[in-house]
Amino acid sequence: MFDYQCEWIRSFKDYYSFLSNFYQSKFMIDDITFPTVEHFYQFKKTHNYDDALFLLKIDNPGKVKRISRSLPMRHDWDNIKRFVMATGVYEKFSQNLDLRNKLISTYPAYLLEGNTWHDNYWGHCSCDKCINKNHYNILGTILMSVRKELKDNNYEDNKR
Repeated sequence: MFDYQCEWIRSFKDYYSFLSNFYQSKFMIDDITFPTVEHFYQFKKTHNYDDALFLLKIDNPGKVKRISRSLPMRHDWDNIKRFVMATGVYEKFSQNLDLRNKLISTYPAYLLEGNTWHDNYWGHCSCDKCINKNHYNILGTILMSVRKELKDNNYEDNKR
């Protein structure tokens, strides 16, 4: 259970921008280099492999997200999107030592992907329209889970 008395990180901006999926942080999966978690996520979301490879040529993760909206989506996307996000987040932080240490240093803060663009699934929108909606903060939850796993593994590695 979460201790509500600890610090909250309510936005992935400024000092905490490294928590964002748009943060430039190369990692590899299956011999493919992804510049951001957003690139990985949209790559996996796309039905056509050639379209997915095209997305990797685009530098800006926001543009990747916008372009992918016009591409055919995998039929099973809703069933796998959480797993895909968790995989991308884990690889981002496990393959980049500096980022791993920064993520671990946020412990025990509650990580809330606060936003104003009505995303209450991955985050928590704070606008007046969303005040009475359910806020799931799935990205924040994934980040805290990855943080715990990396923190525990880092501790075990240091004990040896």
